[in-house]
Amino acid sequence: MSEEVKTKLKQLVPPEVLADEVKLKILKLLSVKETCEYEIMSKLAQKDVPQHLKVLEKEGIVKKRPEGLRMMYSLSNPEIGKFLANF
Repeated sequence: MSEEVKTKLKQLVPPEVLADEVKLKILKLLSVKETCEYEIMSKLAQKDVPQHLKVLEKEGIVKKRPEGLRMMYSLSNPEIGKFLANF
């Protein structure tokens, strides 16, 4: 990955988020499509996904919206997904 790409990604996502393996996996899943919390939990086999999603939402990296009884999550900035493909 070029230094330019790393710099841009660090502007979009705090380094401490990039250093967290679970948060990084969540972001990569969300870079593909909007996903519900349950689906993220089942794909990652992690029970603490809700806490990670809460941190990502507080940081402004992901956004959520209700859909029926589910909460759907997506990246707040689509550019994050472009850069994560190279990370």
